[in-house]
Amino acid sequence: MKIGTPTAIPIQMNAQWPSVDARRFNNGEPWASIEAVLDTTNGIPMISRARYLPVNIMGVEWWFKADLVSLELVHESVNESIQYLDGLIPVWDITLGIHAAIILRGNTTITMVNVTGGKSGNLTVINATAVYTLTFAGNTNKISPSVYKADNQVITSGLGLKDIFSYYYDDWTLNWNGTNGYKP
Repeated sequence: MKIGTPTAIPIQMNAQWPSVDARRFNNGEPWASIEAVLDTTNGIPMISRARYLPVNIMGVEWWFKADLVSLELVHESVNESIQYLDGLIPVWDITLGIHAAIILRGNTTITMVNVTGGKSGNLTVINATAVYTLTFAGNTNKISPSVYKADNQVITSGLGLKDIFSYYYDDWTLNWNGTNGYKP
Protein backbone atom coordinates (compact mmCIF):
# COMPACT_ATOMS: atom_id res chain seq x y z
CA MET A 1 0.00 0.00 0.00
CA LYS A 2 1.46 3.39 -1.04
CA ILE A 3 0.91 6.51 0.97
CA GLY A 4 1.49 9.97 -0.51
CA THR A 5 3.12 11.03 -3.73
CA PRO A 6 6.92 10.94 -4.10
CA THR A 7 8.31 14.44 -4.66
CA ALA A 8 11.81 15.51 -5.66
CA ILE A 9 13.14 18.27 -3.45
CA PRO A 10 15.93 20.30 -5.09
CA ILE A 11 18.90 21.08 -2.81
CA GLN A 12 21.37 23.76 -3.76
CA MET A 13 24.75 24.06 -2.05
CA ASN A 14 25.88 27.67 -1.76
CA ALA A 15 29.24 26.96 -0.16
CA GLN A 16 32.25 25.05 -1.46
CA TRP A 17 34.47 22.85 0.65
CA PRO A 18 37.75 24.61 1.42
CA SER A 19 40.71 23.01 -0.33
CA VAL A 20 42.96 23.73 2.67
CA ASP A 21 42.18 23.69 6.38
CA ALA A 22 41.51 27.35 7.24
CA ARG A 23 43.52 27.01 10.48
CA ARG A 24 46.70 26.84 8.39
CA PHE A 25 46.30 30.52 7.57
CA ASN A 26 45.36 33.75 9.32
CA ASN A 27 42.34 35.01 7.35
CA GLY A 28 43.72 33.54 4.14
CA GLU A 29 47.27 34.86 4.67
CA PRO A 30 50.32 33.10 6.18
CA TRP A 31 50.74 33.67 9.91
CA ALA A 32 53.32 36.35 10.75
CA SER A 33 55.09 34.46 13.54
CA ILE A 34 54.96 31.55 15.96
CA GLU A 35 53.81 34.00 18.62
CA ALA A 36 50.85 35.04 16.44
CA VAL A 37 49.77 31.40 16.01
CA LEU A 38 50.02 30.73 19.75
CA ASP A 39 48.39 34.02 20.83
CA THR A 40 45.48 33.15 23.16
CA THR A 41 43.30 35.97 21.81
CA ASN A 42 43.91 36.09 18.05
CA GLY A 43 45.84 32.88 17.34
CA ILE A 44 44.57 29.36 16.73
CA PRO A 45 42.23 28.53 19.65
CA MET A 46 43.32 25.65 21.89
CA ILE A 47 40.19 23.69 20.99
CA SER A 48 41.14 23.85 17.29
CA ARG A 49 44.73 22.69 17.72
CA ALA A 50 45.67 19.14 16.87
CA ARG A 51 48.87 17.12 16.76
CA TYR A 52 50.62 17.61 13.41
CA LEU A 53 48.13 20.31 12.34
CA PRO A 54 50.01 22.09 9.53
CA VAL A 55 50.42 25.84 9.91
CA ASN A 56 51.86 28.26 7.35
CA ILE A 57 54.17 30.80 9.02
CA MET A 58 55.70 33.33 6.63
CA GLY A 59 55.38 30.82 3.75
CA VAL A 60 57.09 27.99 5.66
CA GLU A 61 55.19 24.88 6.77
CA TRP A 62 55.16 24.08 10.48
CA TRP A 63 52.97 21.77 12.57
CA PHE A 64 51.97 21.36 16.18
CA LYS A 65 54.23 18.84 17.82
CA ALA A 66 51.88 17.88 20.64
CA ASP A 67 48.14 18.40 20.90
CA LEU A 68 47.30 20.78 23.79
CA VAL A 69 50.33 19.68 25.81
CA SER A 70 53.18 21.48 24.10
CA LEU A 71 52.81 24.65 22.09
CA GLU A 72 56.12 24.05 20.33
CA LEU A 73 55.94 24.09 16.55
CA VAL A 74 58.28 21.91 14.51
CA HIS A 75 59.60 22.91 11.08
CA GLU A 76 58.45 20.48 8.42
CA SER A 77 61.40 20.48 6.05
CA VAL A 78 63.99 17.73 6.31
CA ASN A 79 67.68 18.12 5.59
CA GLU A 80 68.52 14.90 3.74
CA SER A 81 72.25 15.61 3.73
CA ILE A 82 74.81 13.11 4.96
CA GLN A 83 76.84 14.23 7.96
CA TYR A 84 80.34 12.87 8.23
CA LEU A 85 80.95 12.12 11.89
CA ASP A 86 84.42 11.88 13.38
CA GLY A 87 85.97 10.96 16.70
CA LEU A 88 84.97 8.63 19.50
CA ILE A 89 82.11 10.77 20.90
CA PRO A 90 80.56 12.60 17.92
CA VAL A 91 77.29 14.52 18.07
CA TRP A 92 74.85 13.87 15.22
CA ASP A 93 72.61 16.95 14.83
CA ILE A 94 69.61 15.84 12.77
CA THR A 95 68.92 19.42 11.63
CA LEU A 96 72.21 19.24 9.71
CA GLY A 97 71.28 15.97 8.02
CA ILE A 98 69.14 12.92 8.75
CA HIS A 99 71.82 10.57 7.39
CA ALA A 100 75.36 10.11 8.70
CA ALA A 101 78.53 8.16 8.03
CA ILE A 102 81.47 7.35 10.28
CA ILE A 103 84.73 5.42 10.12
CA LEU A 104 85.12 3.53 13.41
CA ARG A 105 88.57 3.98 14.91
CA GLY A 106 87.72 2.72 18.40
CA ASN A 107 84.76 2.20 20.72
CA THR A 108 82.40 5.04 19.78
CA THR A 109 79.39 6.72 21.39
CA ILE A 110 77.16 8.75 19.07
CA THR A 111 74.76 11.27 20.62
CA MET A 112 71.83 12.28 18.40
CA VAL A 113 70.29 15.72 19.02
CA ASN A 114 67.30 17.65 17.65
CA VAL A 115 65.46 14.48 16.64
CA THR A 116 61.74 15.08 16.07
CA GLY A 117 58.84 12.67 15.74
CA GLY A 118 58.42 10.96 12.40
CA LYS A 119 62.04 11.37 11.33
CA SER A 120 64.05 8.48 9.94
CA GLY A 121 67.46 8.08 8.39
CA ASN A 122 70.54 5.90 8.01
CA LEU A 123 73.96 5.59 9.58
CA THR A 124 76.71 4.06 7.45
CA VAL A 125 79.60 2.61 9.45
CA ILE A 126 82.94 1.80 7.85
CA ASN A 127 84.68 -0.62 10.17
CA ALA A 128 88.34 -1.02 10.93
CA THR A 129 89.73 -4.56 10.95
CA ALA A 130 89.09 -4.72 14.71
CA VAL A 131 85.55 -5.02 16.06
CA TYR A 132 84.57 -1.94 18.09
CA THR A 133 81.51 -1.16 20.21
CA LEU A 134 79.05 1.39 18.81
CA THR A 135 76.80 2.99 21.45
CA PHE A 136 73.90 5.44 20.98
CA ALA A 137 73.37 8.06 23.71
CA GLY A 138 71.05 10.98 24.40
CA ASN A 139 67.75 9.22 23.65
CA THR A 140 65.76 6.15 24.57
CA ASN A 141 66.80 3.48 22.07
CA LYS A 142 65.16 0.21 21.01
CA ILE A 143 67.46 -1.95 18.93
CA SER A 144 66.32 -4.78 16.67
CA PRO A 145 67.42 -8.22 17.88
CA SER A 146 69.28 -8.72 14.58
CA VAL A 147 71.86 -6.04 15.51
CA TYR A 148 71.43 -5.85 19.32
CA LYS A 149 74.63 -6.17 21.35
CA ALA A 150 73.61 -4.63 24.70
CA ASP A 151 71.49 -1.73 25.93
CA ASN A 152 72.00 1.17 23.49
CA GLN A 153 74.65 -0.80 21.58
CA VAL A 154 74.67 -2.40 18.13
CA ILE A 155 76.84 -5.16 16.72
CA THR A 156 79.53 -4.01 14.31
CA SER A 157 81.23 -6.37 11.89
CA GLY A 158 84.87 -5.22 11.87
CA LEU A 159 87.11 -6.75 9.18
CA GLY A 160 86.98 -3.52 7.14
CA LEU A 161 83.34 -4.22 6.21
CA LYS A 162 80.46 -1.74 6.04
CA ASP A 163 77.41 -1.79 8.35
CA ILE A 164 74.24 0.19 7.72
CA PHE A 165 71.87 1.06 10.55
CA SER A 166 68.46 2.70 10.08
CA TYR A 167 66.46 4.60 12.67
CA TYR A 168 62.90 5.84 13.07
CA TYR A 169 61.94 8.26 15.86
CA ASP A 170 58.33 7.99 17.09
CA ASP A 171 58.42 10.97 19.52
CA TRP A 172 59.59 8.79 22.42
CA THR A 173 62.06 6.21 21.17
CA LEU A 174 64.75 5.84 18.52
CA ASN A 175 63.99 2.49 16.91
CA TRP A 176 67.08 0.94 15.27
CA ASN A 177 67.47 -1.79 12.68
CA GLY A 178 70.39 -2.67 10.47
CA THR A 179 72.50 -4.99 8.40
CA ASN A 180 76.12 -5.93 8.99
CA GLY A 181 78.92 -7.03 6.74
CA TYR A 182 78.52 -5.29 3.40
CA LYS A 183 81.69 -5.45 1.33
CA PRO A 184 83.07 -1.94 0.82
